[in-house]
Parts: sequence; C-alpha cells; structure tokens
Amino acid sequence: MKPQNLSKVKTNPINIGLTVITNLEIDLTHINYGLDKSKKTYNKKARSKFTELEIAQIFHQLDGFYLNPTGKLDNYLYFSLEINFNHDAYFLVFCIDKNNQDTAGIITLYRV
Repeated sequence: MKPQNLSKVKTNPINIGLTVITNLEIDLTHINYGLDKSKKTYNKKARSKFTELEIAQIFHQLDGFYLNPTGKLDNYLYFSLEINFNHDAYFLVFCIDKNNQDTAGIITLYRV
C-alpha cells in the first residue's frame, strides 16, 4: 500500500539499467522514524534526520548501475541494497512501478 504523505522530488536523470528515473517519491517519515512492525505504525522516536536533498544525493549514487529486483508485487519491482554515504553504510529499499518507470519510491534508508 502506498503511503499518503510522500515527499515528491524532481531530479536530474538517474539511469538504472534501462530505466531513467526523473522523479522520487520519498517516505521521509519511514526513513527518519522507522516502522514498528508489531503495531504497523511509525516509531515515535527519530532514528535519523535525513532531508529530501540528502536522500536524492544518496539515490544518485545508483546512476549507471544495473540492478536486479529483489522482489516483485503487483506492478512494483522492489530493490534492496547496501550503499555508502559520508563514510557510513546504509541499507536502501526502493521500488519502481512498471507502469510509471520514471519514478522511484524510496521506502526506507537506515544505517547498518
């Protein structure tokens, strides 16, 4: 299910395989607070303080990569990978809708 309060960011083209991403939909609340799996709600205490700009900078590091999806559900391809930013390792999860391939949905990002 797609969250309602996504931050929408236009970006310079990011080539991932044959897909060119020009829009990001960022779940900033999920990224900065995480999800309480038992309650299926966002945690109350922040775990990070990422901005939309920082998320876009991190995502831009994928430009030129060919990535295989780690999962598929309905029209969505899901990707999960470890990525470095400012000398720290992070786990990034995003999706691409097969019917709207110029947009990536940034689901979560957290330090590992």
